Amino acid sequence: MVDMYIALMGTCQQGSGGGALSLSLNVTSTTIDLRSGIGGVPPDASGNVDSSAGDANSTASASGGDGSYSFAWTVTETADDGANGSSCAVLSEGTKTNAQYNTATFRVTVAAQISGGAPVEPPPTFTTATYRLRCTVTDGNGDTATADYTVTIQGA
Repeated sequence: MVDMYIALMGTCQQGSGGGALSLSLNVTSTTIDLRSGIGGVPPDASGNVDSSAGDANSTASASGGDGSYSFAWTVTETADDGANGSSCAVLSEGTKTNAQYNTATFRVTVAAQISGGAPVEPPPTFTTATYRLRCTVTDGNGDTATADYTVTIQGA
């Protein structure tokens, strides 16, 4: 008796569904100008100037993978030139699990320029801060892809 084996080649390939998982963003950078609000803080007072939800707005589009996607956004400050009591911070990260991320808000804290009738030395300053908003998409297989969105807060 002769044993015969049939060889099937190339009929099944792991992960061959929709190609490699990838992610793109419709907006990759935004500048939020808070100069007018900062200019409205009296020089002998300190104050806060906030951005609005929607000022930073980007939508992620995933493709490939198994077609089942979940999104997660992280916010990281990468630069802040504030000094002597003036600075920028994330006021609220908002909802971070949707493809569209438009709920983050930022706060610039402005320190008083004058104290007791005399200029504060060294003077408080804030010009700009930069944040990296990173979207990570995960498909049903556990594969991930990332894309970055840069938000710059302009203060002077």
